[in-house]
Amino acid sequence: MISLRPQQLRRISEVAIVLMVALILVTSLSPGGSLAADPIRRSALEGSAIDYDALRAVGHGVLYALLGFAAAARFAVSDYARHSPYRALAMTLLAIWLLAGGSEAMQGNVPGRAPELTDWLVDMAGAIIGLALAGPAIRWFVRI
Repeated sequence: MISLRPQQLRRISEVAIVLMVALILVTSLSPGGSLAADPIRRSALEGSAIDYDALRAVGHGVLYALLGFAAAARFAVSDYARHSPYRALAMTLLAIWLLAGGSEAMQGNVPGRAPELTDWLVDMAGAIIGLALAGPAIRWFVRI
């Protein structure tokens, strides 16, 4: 078991949230065909059993699951969440929902990119999975 003080977990989770938001925005708002937007080219998967669109969806889900995990770690040491957990959880979900929707909407102004509702839904599913898995993981690995 890793033993972290609440202040340590707070700092680590805050840095992780900032890094994940930055990574999400860079990958979401880079022009289509750029390395940041498409680290694996569709042509590289031709002839393989791997579906490019499914791989992109997994990438979306994983990025947002990591963001959800970091947000849950911050949530675990939040005084506000301790006093009003449902309101804090709703605000966390709303913030992630706005990030996911906003980044998808902004893709309409990026060359080679287009907003997709399915991406937004996959983003939210990933965030919810990250939030859900983080609670038990934090209790298992970290003594708060």
